[in-house]
Amino acid sequence: MLHANLPHWDGKSQPITYMGSSLIPKGGQRNFDMVQVPCKINNGRLFNLSLNKNGVELISNVTTKLTTQQFYTQPDSITSTYYDECCAFVQHHTGCSKVFAFDHNVRNAQVKLFAERNSNITTKATIRPDGPVRFVHNDYTDTSGPQRVLDLAKPGGSYTKSGALFSTTEAKNIIESKRYVFVNLWRPIGNHPVIDVPLAVCDAQSMQESDFTNCQLIYENRIGQTHIIKHNVRHQWHWFPCMNKHEALLLKCWDSDRSTGAGATKKKCRFTAHTAFLNPNAPIDAPPRESCEVRCFRNQICE
Repeated sequence: MLHANLPHWDGKSQPITYMGSSLIPKGGQRNFDMVQVPCKINNGRLFNLSLNKNGVELISNVTTKLTTQQFYTQPDSITSTYYDECCAFVQHHTGCSKVFAFDHNVRNAQVKLFAERNSNITTKATIRPDGPVRFVHNDYTDTSGPQRVLDLAKPGGSYTKSGALFSTTEAKNIIESKRYVFVNLWRPIGNHPVIDVPLAVCDAQSMQESDFTNCQLIYENRIGQTHIIKHNVRHQWHWFPCMNKHEALLLKCWDSDRSTGAGATKKKCRFTAHTAFLNPNAPIDAPPRESCEVRCFRNQICE
């Protein structure tokens, strides 16, 4: 078991994040206030964690045609080759009949979060990596989940792919369907194991929906929404030591099925929480964490 500080929302400050420095009000700050909470973090490799019950699942023998360098220099290879690989993988692993990959982040622990949004440097040949998200959060809410599906029916709805992913009618049919789920596929992309700034994931069975607070994300042209989380002693945390590029985590970020939920009485969870954190046992010369997460959603679910 690892003991480390996990950054949580303080439970008092306004839950809001400005996604560009020019948007921050005069005298204001980019983010809500956070507190560093000492937590016990289990070795998730020793637990039989599943995507539906616990909100996270470790998968081995994950392959890709992309090299580490291509994740940094060939954005078109990510949105074509790698997206197709992720869709096929999620579809095969979860048993659903349709998967859409629509967004991703390449992350490097040497880069500050949102740093590229303060730069005027743009190049089609290079992806500017973002930094890890170092506070406890969940990616979608009951507002932003359905809205994301509607957005993807419009050109520009995907941050990384041009054009609409499907029609407006298809989007409405998805939202009105029995169930659709947002899943992240998170994996290391470096040629070395992840030692510092790994990912910690909270077991959904230790959480309740009241633990989640909606947080506004203020962009220049729209307002998004995620969950942030206040610390609770009942939360059970896991990490996966020394993950390598042949492993991946599936993270459940939102499930439309409200008959699922959170807590030990639920066989399936709707969502859970995760964060990057500083590993206190990492050597000072540990290589920076390099990772990529691809955001997918799946419908026509057979599980």
